[in-house]
Amino acid sequence: MKRNFFSIVIPTLNEEQYVPKLLTALSQQLFTDFEVIVVDGYSADNTVAVIREYQKKVGYPLKLIMNKAQNVGLQRNRGAEAAAGAYLVFFDADIRVEKTYLTQLFALLTSHPFDFASTWFVIDTKNLLDLVSSFVANIVFYVYGLLGKPFMTGQNLIFKREVFKAVGGFDPTVVHAEDIELVQRAKARGFSGKIFYSPVHYFSPRRLEREGRFSVWWKYIRSNLYVIFRGPIRVPLFLYEMGGQTKKDNESIK
Repeated sequence: MKRNFFSIVIPTLNEEQYVPKLLTALSQQLFTDFEVIVVDGYSADNTVAVIREYQKKVGYPLKLIMNKAQNVGLQRNRGAEAAAGAYLVFFDADIRVEKTYLTQLFALLTSHPFDFASTWFVIDTKNLLDLVSSFVANIVFYVYGLLGKPFMTGQNLIFKREVFKAVGGFDPTVVHAEDIELVQRAKARGFSGKIFYSPVHYFSPRRLEREGRFSVWWKYIRSNLYVIFRGPIRVPLFLYEMGGQTKKDNESIK
């Protein structure tokens, strides 16, 4: 079996609007040594049908796994189990990357083989307040990395496959900031991590627009403060919807 350099894992739940954009962006990558694994939590919309259509037309291996548990950590773990790549790249369904993204990432990881990594994130909007907010968040992540407490975002998280397995993957009992818990656990085990400032990845402002900017940023601040002062979050602090579902959808799957 051919072993790809990258295995890109995408958890989905009702992402018919966004996942096509990401799958198309991946089809345009100049670096082609990768596979894509989509792990769907039995979406109620046309997400699965869309992915099956893409399986017929993209030039890269595209696997679809159905996972009953609608839990982003479990879905990522399930995708990692099916992965064959040297590096796992976890993407959220609503991010966007340029066609040189994997080329640049490959060059960085072959010259600086960190055990885990992420990249600078930019909100995909022209709203100045949003751009400033995401810039500040990047700076905060950088500072905590210098302090030996890495903060990285699960919307784009890269792990050596054997390192991800060694640390046990995502802890599904962590209900918020499961990405931060994972990278800090890896750091505590002696593995090395890095946030690369180029290439960048772009993330959708949809949550900000749907829930309100103050509400969303306050959730991020509150959860990060909890992690800093109390540790992993295993008790829900607030409602945090996965993917593209509405509140009605979310209430139906509790």
